[in-house]
Amino acid sequence: MTIFFPDVSQYTPVSLAGAPVAIARAAISNVTDTHWQSNVDDAAAHQVPLLAYAFLNSGSLGVSAEAQADYAYSVIGRRPTMLDHEPNRGACATLAEACRWIDRFRSHGGVVHLHYLPKWTWSNPAGSTGLGKPGLGPLAERGMLLVASNYTTYSDTGPGWAPYYAGCPVPVAQWQYSFSHPFNGVAVDWNAFRGTVAQYLALASGDTDVNLTDPVPSAATPDVPNRTLDQVLGDLWRDTHISMYAHFDQLIAAANTPTPVALTDADRAAIAEQVVTLIGAKLDLVLARLEAAGVALADG
Repeated sequence: MTIFFPDVSQYTPVSLAGAPVAIARAAISNVTDTHWQSNVDDAAAHQVPLLAYAFLNSGSLGVSAEAQADYAYSVIGRRPTMLDHEPNRGACATLAEACRWIDRFRSHGGVVHLHYLPKWTWSNPAGSTGLGKPGLGPLAERGMLLVASNYTTYSDTGPGWAPYYAGCPVPVAQWQYSFSHPFNGVAVDWNAFRGTVAQYLALASGDTDVNLTDPVPSAATPDVPNRTLDQVLGDLWRDTHISMYAHFDQLIAAANTPTPVALTDADRAAIAEQVVTLIGAKLDLVLARLEAAGVALADG
């Protein structure tokens, strides 16, 4: 499934009622968003899970990345956070500054795994409007995921999900595909995530471990019903062992045969080849199913 939700700031005061999840700006550089606390209160009143985002200014505007991270943490605390990285006031923070912000924010106990870094910011010439297409390995090393913006008609295979360059090590996890979507009477930024609310919150908090209760979509494993991971693994175990146990009587009978059988080297080679073929086919099936289950879980 795909969920759709707003991100808001003081420029888009709106009730969050009805949103499956939402993101609200908490700070820009070392200033608190004037609507932050009201968004926190409104989200709580309507039981909407709320993430924060902090806007990173270039240090050339007077406040270092570390000082901005310190301030953001003082406002946000341990609430899952998205770093907003784009030009402002004629300057754009560098990738190195973004990494320093992430490291400093985390050093306080802050939780940040989402990085709003539009492709146009990444690709624009380095300086006032962008980063100049740097490699994103430093973000990958920090376990960051991209939040892209590309304002067009949404689809689950649309351009907003495309990697920024060949071999890009940081996947797009969230796509902001509109800056004027009508929501509760206000035009707001609107986002998509290909998964459930629980999966999105786990991703934003860094809790991306595979759980035995995670669903495995049947579309990825057509030979197995749409079941949880532990049920699928149970099916695989039973399939493998039942087929092995079915031959145990024959093996025991052969082992108890009083008359030894003389085998030539050619006989042994032929038997070994048959055993390898039979076991190999079963292992191939098991591995294929596990791979399909893994892909399905990774795709949400």
